[in-house]
Amino acid sequence: MNSEAWEFKLFGLVQGVGFRPFVHRLSQQYHLNGWVLNSSSGLIVLAEGITENLKMFAENLMTQAPPMAEIEKCKISKKKVVGYKSFSIRSSENDRDSGTILSPDTGICEKCLKEFYDIKNRRHNYLMISCAECGPRFSMAHMIPYDRENTSMNTFTMCPECRHEYHDIYSRRYHTEAIACSACGPHVWLADGNGKKFCGLANELLKRGKIIAVKGIGGFHLACNALNEAAIASLRNRKKRDSKPFAVMCRDLKVVKEYCQVGEHEVEILKSKEKPIVLLGRKSEKYLSANISPGINTLGVMLPYTPVHYSLFDDELEIVVLTSANLSDEPLIDNNEEALEKLNGIADFFLLHDRPIINSCDDSVVAVVNSATMVHRRARGYVPLPIRIEKKCSNVFACGGDLKNTFCILKGQHAFISQHFGDLSHYGNYRRYLEAIERFKQMTGSNPKIIAHDLHPGYISTQYAKSLEGMFSITVQHHHAHFASCMAENNLSDAVLGVICDGTGYGTDGCIWGFEFFYGDYGGIERLAHLDYLPLSGGDDAVYDPSRTVFSYLYSMFGNYGATVAQKVLPHIMNTDLKAMQTQLDNKIGIWNTSSCGRLFDAISALLGVCTKVNYEGQAAMLLEAISCLNDSRKYRFELDGNCYPYHLNVRNMFEEILFDMQKGISKEIIGGRFHATIIDMVVSTTMRLSREKQCQQVVLSGGVFQNRLLLKNIMHVLENNDLRVYIQRKVPTNDGGLSLGQAVVGEEVFKRVSSCNRQSSASGG
Repeated sequence: MNSEAWEFKLFGLVQGVGFRPFVHRLSQQYHLNGWVLNSSSGLIVLAEGITENLKMFAENLMTQAPPMAEIEKCKISKKKVVGYKSFSIRSSENDRDSGTILSPDTGICEKCLKEFYDIKNRRHNYLMISCAECGPRFSMAHMIPYDRENTSMNTFTMCPECRHEYHDIYSRRYHTEAIACSACGPHVWLADGNGKKFCGLANELLKRGKIIAVKGIGGFHLACNALNEAAIASLRNRKKRDSKPFAVMCRDLKVVKEYCQVGEHEVEILKSKEKPIVLLGRKSEKYLSANISPGINTLGVMLPYTPVHYSLFDDELEIVVLTSANLSDEPLIDNNEEALEKLNGIADFFLLHDRPIINSCDDSVVAVVNSATMVHRRARGYVPLPIRIEKKCSNVFACGGDLKNTFCILKGQHAFISQHFGDLSHYGNYRRYLEAIERFKQMTGSNPKIIAHDLHPGYISTQYAKSLEGMFSITVQHHHAHFASCMAENNLSDAVLGVICDGTGYGTDGCIWGFEFFYGDYGGIERLAHLDYLPLSGGDDAVYDPSRTVFSYLYSMFGNYGATVAQKVLPHIMNTDLKAMQTQLDNKIGIWNTSSCGRLFDAISALLGVCTKVNYEGQAAMLLEAISCLNDSRKYRFELDGNCYPYHLNVRNMFEEILFDMQKGISKEIIGGRFHATIIDMVVSTTMRLSREKQCQQVVLSGGVFQNRLLLKNIMHVLENNDLRVYIQRKVPTNDGGLSLGQAVVGEEVFKRVSSCNRQSSASGG
């Protein structure tokens, strides 16, 4: 029989997932010769053999691929037969035009876990065990192609046994770049506060109430026994984290179900290879310290995702606090020396390893809304997997915002969104942001000439964009980016309605927007309605001081009566401070006008005495959501003023009725529920009116306030019952972590339209 030679070029998630070993084994099954290699543009296979075998090989290449692989495209072409005598894995190539997607870090697989616990296995109790189907990838990669020399494993020389497995076609670790064992790989050890090796077990120390800094895949965590009140209080005191919720890690799913309400979909997420933190409802009948998540009726829960984490538990210890070890607003701590220095006095002991972390990566956070996943923080387990979008795009770089920062590189039909960086005003975060930009450019083979950034002139991300030369710079209004981000994730192209409920975003009129109704697309939006502007005394200071917000609102609406009410409900504020704010408002000094939905939640939270001073972003709104009861069917009055354009939503009546309820002694739980019902009604009734006016049945919901599940579920339910098609963000955060995607697609569309106009002008001689 005559032989043929077929070349296969595969694109997508095909590196770091065991694809080359799979191809080699498949070639043996169908008696094919040739080679396979990693390329920065993808994975290339050259196979020679009889036609029927090549056809079956091609079919199985797509249908039987490794579990972690995601093939987006496969190009097959015929080549000249060379006459290869065997099949081999060749050295990688770098062709400078990357089409490769690097695998994210994944949790330990069942096979490795079985080996870990098997006393007869040579990797028994080896805390860095992994294989072709699990373990670190993105966090240890310098660049692509994904080869050992391009990772933080490059300094570890394989022992004879590991080398044999690496070259054994039938081994699970055949060509696994992270292959290692206790004889040749990274080591884990316990150290005391001075960095000296300590003989003992981490879980025994945790049971004694000690705090341990644990080096994981993407950075350090601080761990303590979640059932030890004194240890939790000590961790809060040492870390100076008064009330921000801690995440917990449970030994297994059975323990999760003891403490939390868990649905089927939540079980799937907890057990998934991504192993994110999942927000779950707490069970009131099972005791767990309120100090873990003060005032919040949900708990951030994850399962162990590395052998190091499994080593923290035993039959007596079933649940631990596991929180990021970085200090307030600072970047993740990701190396041993920094941990020993910065966590000295916070951690009693350190569980360290000597594999360097190249790309630090926080834990991802997700929730389940209406039986589907909603990502709040997209990081470990998901990054650097791209979001696939419908239209093919130019190379665009989007800077993101300044809080909950991510950046985005748009290339072809891929939106590569970075890991979460937090607040860019901290230099350490900004430095890592710059380093990650260069690494993502290399990994994606991208050199963008189009840059998109926020409208706010004071944003560090905006200033970075303006510092670059030779780039086509595009400014994107904050809430247009939220709007476009939701459109892009849901692959919408026609004009839609959008409701953006957010905290802070610089508007085109210089005011602070945040409760907005739009109509439009990527190229532009029309502002149809918004919350009536209310003044904020002190501007940015009000974000951290809801008392200032509620005073500003009450005084601006009701004058001296409002000031008197504020004095009663805010007894902790000195009269001199109240007078100073009153003077600011009277003279319009240091005042920002805002339509922010986030500040409205802050004001009601402070008015009810739920939260008058925030220790972390969103605290006032989260605490208000936690105590609010929607069982009461009543809602407050508001006015949609249609005599102006855009329409204005006036909430003076709502505040009047809330004050009246407070005077009657109505509980804050019921008032909070009525407030939520009012916001739901405001969104629904306004959207329905605009839907009729614009003859549009599609609406996108985005912005950080839509992390409020009480709000989101009910708004979706009512709008959908009124025959509107509602789209929310599932894969990309609805908060500012999703801004960069929106900026990127807006930047692409604006650039395309400008280029088209320039071509038309040139053609007409203009």
